[in-house]
Amino acid sequence: MKLASENAALRRAGLWGALAAAILGLLCWMVPGPREWFNALSFDSYFLFHKTQPVPEVVIVAMDEESHRRLGQSQERLWDRAMHAKLLDTLIARGAKAVVFDVLFADAWPESRVDDVFATALLRAKGKVVIAASAPFAERRGEAGGAFNLILPLDKFADMAPWGIVELPRSADRALRQHANWPQSAHIALRAAEMLDSAPPAAGRARWINYYGPLAFTQIGYWQALQPEQLAPDVFSNKVVFVGRSFAITARGPGSGDEHPTPLTRWNGQLMAGVEIMATVFGNFLRHDWLQQMPAWLEALALVACGAAFGFGLAQLRPLPALAGSVAGALVVVIVVAILFGVQRIWFPWLIVVGVQIPIALGASVLSFVLRASQARDIPDHTLLRCVGRGAYGEVWLARNAIGGFHAVKIVYRKNFPKAAPFEREFNGMQTFAPLSRSHPGLMHILHVGRNDLRGCFYYVMEAADDEVSGANIAPENYTPRTLARVIARRGRLPVRDCVQLGLQLSSALDHLHQKQLVHRDIKPANIIFVGGQAKLADVGLVTTTNSDEGEVTRVGTSGFLAPEGPGAPSADVFALGKTLYEAATGCECVQFPELPADLNAGPEADALLRLHEILLSACETDLADRYASAAAMRAELLDLQRTLVASSPRTA
Repeated sequence: MKLASENAALRRAGLWGALAAAILGLLCWMVPGPREWFNALSFDSYFLFHKTQPVPEVVIVAMDEESHRRLGQSQERLWDRAMHAKLLDTLIARGAKAVVFDVLFADAWPESRVDDVFATALLRAKGKVVIAASAPFAERRGEAGGAFNLILPLDKFADMAPWGIVELPRSADRALRQHANWPQSAHIALRAAEMLDSAPPAAGRARWINYYGPLAFTQIGYWQALQPEQLAPDVFSNKVVFVGRSFAITARGPGSGDEHPTPLTRWNGQLMAGVEIMATVFGNFLRHDWLQQMPAWLEALALVACGAAFGFGLAQLRPLPALAGSVAGALVVVIVVAILFGVQRIWFPWLIVVGVQIPIALGASVLSFVLRASQARDIPDHTLLRCVGRGAYGEVWLARNAIGGFHAVKIVYRKNFPKAAPFEREFNGMQTFAPLSRSHPGLMHILHVGRNDLRGCFYYVMEAADDEVSGANIAPENYTPRTLARVIARRGRLPVRDCVQLGLQLSSALDHLHQKQLVHRDIKPANIIFVGGQAKLADVGLVTTTNSDEGEVTRVGTSGFLAPEGPGAPSADVFALGKTLYEAATGCECVQFPELPADLNAGPEADALLRLHEILLSACETDLADRYASAAAMRAELLDLQRTLVASSPRTA
């Protein structure tokens, strides 16, 4: 059960947490630097556990090192274009559906006959070939920015076959993640898809590359493709064949290389050949399984919703449950985005939620808890001065109120109870007892009861006991509460008249308590305090109802003062009161009962003690039938004794 003030504090903390998580999430999503970083890492993470998906519709003919060596091609020169013509004839003859050259034919061959041979091969292919163009981005000296420099294939080749640009847009970290949407011309993979009537509709949103994983394509060396007798008859049949290598081939020699970082590079450290990336983009078109980022408005809405949910929700929890909630929430986010990616092929910058918003929400929750806990150490309108007692369930403090008066404050901690139920019963009992406590002078007055679930405790403010030395004049630095136990320890046994007066005050309070169907359960000298000279039953936190089931009553009490039948009944309180008065009257320990002091001499005081002792024997009978039936019955005997003592006392003139 939370108090209204605590609920209000939790709501305020939740609103601040929600606001912080939502705003910081949006900033990471909007500010260019963090946005690119989170987008890249979120996108790449989808491929961390992505299994390789074979693409049997596509075959790559690789211009690899082995082909260079076997075919006598130099790394420093263009490949013999006549060899490309031979390869094209071979592939078409073996049933290839289409051939895509990731090779730039932009410069004329030194021998024009060779270009004619290749052009004739393109003509024989009957529109089944796509060739490459290039649009590299070049900076202009002395100018800000730069421009694309479009490099086209030779006209004689461009007239025979469609061409497409090979470049793809690069992310800030130079990795290739997106499909191209160049204004100059279509991408080479899109040209191939158009040739096969597999082109997608015009892109409403940017498309992202769905990488199929390492070894997703069948790769055959260039030299093997020229020797069809060594391959399976249907290796190229009804397949789209991509031809390329790791260098851009131009008359100006090899460029800076044609291997590029991809999302897979982050996890396996390997670059991917450009021809394989072209084949991957084409596979996306062929299968219609490219990826798309969630629409911007929906991303913003999702980030605000996640920030608000985690920021507000975690603020309602203590640190450890909040940590568990953060982990559970992160797992839910991962599962949801994995389903979106796997089923809908939609990706979302989920790391902003898991890496920013949830930690911010958790941090705000912990900070709010710490701030509330530090503020909660103060009892409202009271300053705790010093701890003056500790018990099994909590602490007693001397406190000063707002107008300078002194009170005692008892703080009862949930952690000191084995289960929550006894703690709740003690709190509920205190709520019941508080108004009753002010109805009798022999009961410790409860002035206020409060609860702090944040600290896991409840507390109650009481009137302060007299100081052991200075009485009602309390000096906090030297304060020691005056209890009957301390009085006995300092003075020894008390005069019989004082003990009888003490017994009358306490039995009256006890009778009042029992009439309200309540029992104290732990009466002893240490739990009897004096306020303005009046003896009062203290440690009222142990008070409970007389009709509680045995399992409902916490087994409390102090050895030596416990009745044989145990606590929880009015008769047990009478037993404990008898033992308490025995210690006060004799100065002996309760375990010595019913012994009398060895130095007891004849005289009026001794006679009075013997008569009091008879009352205490009846109060402490082990057999319930012989014990006083009530505190009122014991008080009646004490009143008779008091009258006798008054009557026998010498009169003063």
